[in-house]
Amino acid sequence: MKKIILPILALALLAGSTVRSMAKDDNAPDVGTKPVAVLSISSYGRIMSDIGFIGNLAGNPDLDKNLEDMIKLFTQGQGLKGLDRNRPWGVTLTTDGLSLQPLIFIPVDNLKDLLDALSGLIGDAQDSGNGVFELNVFGQKVFAKESKNKWAFISMSPESLAEVPKDPTKLLAGLDKDYDVALRLNVQNIPELYRSLAIDQLRMGVESGLDKMPKESDADYAARKKMVEGQIQALATAINEIDQLTLGWALDTTAKTTHIDLTLAAVAGSDFGKQLSQVKETTSDFTGFLAPDAAASLNVSAKIAKDNTEQIVAALQTVRAGALAHIDADDKLSDEATKKIAKEMVSKVFDAIQATIESGKIDAGATLNLSDKAMALVVGAYVADPNSLEDALKKFAKLAEKEPNFPGIKFDADKHGGVRFHTASLPVPKEEGISRILGDKLEVAVGIGSKSAYLALGTDSLKLCKQLIDKSKSDASKRVPPLQLNVSLTPIFQFAAAMQDRPEVNAMAEELAKSQGKDHVRLVVTPQPNAVMISLNAEEGVIRLLARAGRMATAGGLPGGQ
Repeated sequence: MKKIILPILALALLAGSTVRSMAKDDNAPDVGTKPVAVLSISSYGRIMSDIGFIGNLAGNPDLDKNLEDMIKLFTQGQGLKGLDRNRPWGVTLTTDGLSLQPLIFIPVDNLKDLLDALSGLIGDAQDSGNGVFELNVFGQKVFAKESKNKWAFISMSPESLAEVPKDPTKLLAGLDKDYDVALRLNVQNIPELYRSLAIDQLRMGVESGLDKMPKESDADYAARKKMVEGQIQALATAINEIDQLTLGWALDTTAKTTHIDLTLAAVAGSDFGKQLSQVKETTSDFTGFLAPDAAASLNVSAKIAKDNTEQIVAALQTVRAGALAHIDADDKLSDEATKKIAKEMVSKVFDAIQATIESGKIDAGATLNLSDKAMALVVGAYVADPNSLEDALKKFAKLAEKEPNFPGIKFDADKHGGVRFHTASLPVPKEEGISRILGDKLEVAVGIGSKSAYLALGTDSLKLCKQLIDKSKSDASKRVPPLQLNVSLTPIFQFAAAMQDRPEVNAMAEELAKSQGKDHVRLVVTPQPNAVMISLNAEEGVIRLLARAGRMATAGGLPGGQ
C-alpha cells in the first residue's frame, strides 16, 4: 500500500511546483492565463463506492473496507482524518503563453489533521506562517495551504499560495458531475511553441524510420513516402485544429454499467470542423444488421470528405502496388500466366474499393451469430462498382481450379431481393478447432447487388443473409449513429469453449452465462455540435468478468494464491 500511496502523493506535490496566483473573486486564472488541462476526480467517497461495487462483483465484498484498513495501518489508525470525502479533487494547468503552471486542490475539513495523519508517509509538517505548512518529501520542500472555504492547495513555492481560487470546482467545468475521473485538454491553449515542437518531433521520428525496403522499387518507395508524409500532415493539421479533447470514465453503481467517453471538438470554421460536421445520424441500407440477439453486430454509415478521399486513394494505390509486387515475387505462382490472372484479380478488388471511396460514401453492416453448436457471419456493404468484385471472384475461381481439393464455385446459385448469390462448400480440416462446430464443410456465399456486395460464411449463413437484407429494407428510414458496434460476450466465450477445451475459457463462459443477458459491450459514435463523442459502454456481466479476472491475476502473483 505504501508503494502505491507514496508515488501518488509525490506526484501530486511535485506537480504543484510552479503554481501561479489565481484570482480571488472571479474564480478564474489571472489575466493573461489560459486553461490548458484539467484533471477531475469526483470525490474520495465516490471512488471508494466504486471500489466497493467492483469488489462485490469480483467476489471480494470487503475490498473497500480492506483498503480503508490499509490506509489506517499507514496512518497510525487515523485514516484520512481531515479529508472531506464528498467534494471533488482537481489538478489544473494554465499557461501565460510561455510557461505552464499547475494547481492542485483537495477538499479538507482540517488540513493540519490530514497532514498529521499522513506524517508517516510524507514527513512532519512545519508551520511556516500565514497558514502555510512546509513538508520535506523525499528531500524536496513542498508547501500546502488551507483556504477559508476548506480547500487545500499544494505547491513548491509559498509565494504561489498567496492567492488561490475561492471555488476551484468551477475550474472543473462540470467534469466532476459527469465522470468519476476525467481529463480535459484545451489543445489550442497549449503554447504554439510546444505544439510545433511536438509536430516536429513526430515528423523526425517517422521520417527517421522511412527507409527504402529491400526489393522495393523507386516508384513504390516514392509512393509510400508520399503516403506517410500525407498522414503526418493530416495529424499535424488535426493537432492545430482540435480545440478540445475530453476523456472521462464513470461507473453507475445503480444501473450496474460503466462507460468511457472520448470527445473531440474542433476549432470553429476549421477543415477538421467541416469534417466533423459530416459525422451525423443518417439512414443506412444495412440497418437490419444490428440484430439484438447477435454475438456481434456492426453498422457504419458516413460521408467521406473530398480531402480525405484523395488521401485514402493515394494510400490505396500504394497498397495496390505492394500487393502486385508481392505477386511478382511469389514463387508459389508457377508461371507468368498464373501471375497475370492473380494480378488482374487483385486489381479488380482494388478498383471496386477505389470507386467506392471516390464516391464519398461508406455504408456497411455485419452480423455474427455464435453458439457452442453453430457459427454464421454475414457482411454487407455499399459498393460503387460491384461488377469488379464479381470479375475478381471469377478470376479467383480460375486460379483455384488448379487446386485438387477445390470444390468449385456455383455461380448464380440463388437470388433474393435483387441480389445474385454465388456459393461454395469449402472443406474444413479435422485438426482445426472450428471443425468441432462446423463439421467438415464451411458454407460460403457471395452476393452481388446493383450497388452492394455480401459475404456469408457458416451455418445457415445464406438464409441469415436473406433475412438481414429484408430487415434492412424494412428499416431503411430508421436513423442510426454513424457507427455502432454491439458485442455480447456470452456466446463468444461459449463458442471459444466449444472450439478448445480450456479450463479458464470454460470458467469465463460459465461466469458470463450467469449475467442473464447483461453481457454487452457497445461502441457508439455520437455527433455533437462541432464535435464528436466516442463512447464505450459495458454492462454488469462484463464488469464482473473484468473484476474477477483482475482478482485472479492479482492472487496468482501472491504467495499461496492469497
